[in-house]
This record gives sequence, C-alpha cells and structure tokens, in this order.
Amino acid sequence: YQERTGCHQLRFNKRKLSSCNCLVIFLRYLVKMKYQEDAEIVETFITETTERLEELEHGILMMEKGNDYITEALVNRLFRSAHSIKAGANLMEFANIERLAHALEDVLDSLRKDQITYSSEIVSVLLDVIDKISELVDDIHNSESKSVDAILALFNTLTKQGT
Repeated sequence: YQERTGCHQLRFNKRKLSSCNCLVIFLRYLVKMKYQEDAEIVETFITETTERLEELEHGILMMEKGNDYITEALVNRLFRSAHSIKAGANLMEFANIERLAHALEDVLDSLRKDQITYSSEIVSVLLDVIDKISELVDDIHNSESKSVDAILALFNTLTKQGT
C-alpha cells in the first residue's frame, strides 16, 4: 500500500486505484475476505449489475436513433453505469466483467470528451459487450473461466478506427 502525495490516486499491489475502492481493497487484504464466497453479496452484485446493464442497453439504443438523442446527460449517465459495474466487479474480483466494463467506460469517456466519433459500428460493439457481460453475470461462478479476449480485440479495433 502506498499513497502518492498530493493526489487521490493510490497504489495497491502495483495497481492504480481510485480512493473509493482503495480502503475496501486494503481492508479486504488485511482480513483476506473473499466476497465471492458470500452468497448474499454475490446476489446483490448480480442484481445491481443487471439493473445497470439494462440502463446501458436502453441508453445505447437511444444513441442508435441518431445524434439528436445523444446528449451530454445521456453519455454521462451511461458512463456512471459502466463505472459502477467496473468498480463492483473489481471489488468482487470478477476480472472478466471488470475488463469488459472498463472497455465500455473508456469508450463512453472518449465519446463524452469528443475523442471518438459516434458510429453505428461502435454502438453495435457496445451492445455486444453488454450482452457478454450479461452472459457472464448469468453464470457468475464460471465467469472467470470464459474468454473475453475476442470481443475485447474486436472492440479495441473498432474504437481505434473511430478516432
């Protein structure tokens, strides 16, 4: 555990962490708690993630209707949903879900900063990523044994073309 002077970014086991996750992860490290082993916590994660995936899907389908529907508020709301999924997956140590949610978050952040241009191909891949996360959540206890590399590679290729 190491705190960088003058900022809220912390490091734990060589990983940069936001201050919101650092304390929980540090405490988990101290007590060696595995949240995946607590059925109530896993069920809460599944419920909250499913709700956020529905929000994401609905919002992305709105974006698909065209530029008139893509508002700053919509993109910010979608970004927060992706961020929440990523943070929860990190806490629960569901790395595949975290990786996919991080990819969603990055693209939504790039959209809101006008670093990439909206396209139907990007929307299609965003929906594919949401479907894959949903598939992993539906089979949460086997989610780490499934590969997400192919969809991430496709996602990365399309988003690089969109810049």
